[in-house]
Amino acid sequence: MNRFAFEELSDDLPRPPLSALRLFCWSGAYLSTRGWTALRPELREAMAAEGAQTEPAERVSRALLSQASAREIQIRHSNPGFERHPAPELHASLGLPRPFSAADWGALPGLARFVLNSLATNPRLLFRAYEEIRAAAIASSKLPRSQFYGPLASAEVRLGGAGETRAELLPLLESHALLDGRGFVLARASGLRAARRVHELLDVHSERPCGALELDARVDGARGTVLWQAHASAWTGEFHPAASLLAATTAATALLDMIIDVDPKATVQAAQISSDAWRVGPDEAEESTLYYAPSV
Repeated sequence: MNRFAFEELSDDLPRPPLSALRLFCWSGAYLSTRGWTALRPELREAMAAEGAQTEPAERVSRALLSQASAREIQIRHSNPGFERHPAPELHASLGLPRPFSAADWGALPGLARFVLNSLATNPRLLFRAYEEIRAAAIASSKLPRSQFYGPLASAEVRLGGAGETRAELLPLLESHALLDGRGFVLARASGLRAARRVHELLDVHSERPCGALELDARVDGARGTVLWQAHASAWTGEFHPAASLLAATTAATALLDMIIDVDPKATVQAAQISSDAWRVGPDEAEESTLYYAPSV
């Protein structure tokens, strides 16, 4: 397996899968964003395939990287031992009831160990990776379940009405009366599109495109709100706060724009990056810990 489902990559590999990053780690030669996108699709696939081997071959790695532009290659120390032991923060980031045993860790494929260590500082993407690895690995029956709690972007749409008025408006959000029932779909599409363009919209992220991206919503009838949560990662796997916040606030703004004519007092509130559970998915809600909250 050269890539994982959580990486959300199309067949032409528009960004390096973690298997390719493993090849770079073993060889000590890393390709820039421009260098990767300039490669032919079949060469990208070959790099990903070699990086997924039990031990990437130095001769093959050099032959593949020699076909990339030398100006786009960054030389670093090779580190084939990166995956030998679990990263120190891995156990805490996964929220596991016990650390990995030597047997559990050693039973995992080399690529799986590399992926887990690479994502150790990104709890959400790590959680998704671990659950996929746990389901597919030989040692999956021995690996405990993980619990996610970490940095996410969120934004709320709060209905302006109260009492009976709010009770009337809430069903509208998920009904066919709102853009033929496509209101949430279109709002989510807007948020995803904004996050995908973070490297075009924000100059400081021109070399840091968005990678894997989650965005979803939950209607809270008691509070009269719609919560949007987002988690975006950069190409290299770390959490991307700017892309995450763009996704959540844009989706909330798009939904607000759809209902403002029928609810002029509706607002977008509480746009923030906070440590939280994935409350719009299957995870159980917990109290969040605020990191920072820019105004909207």
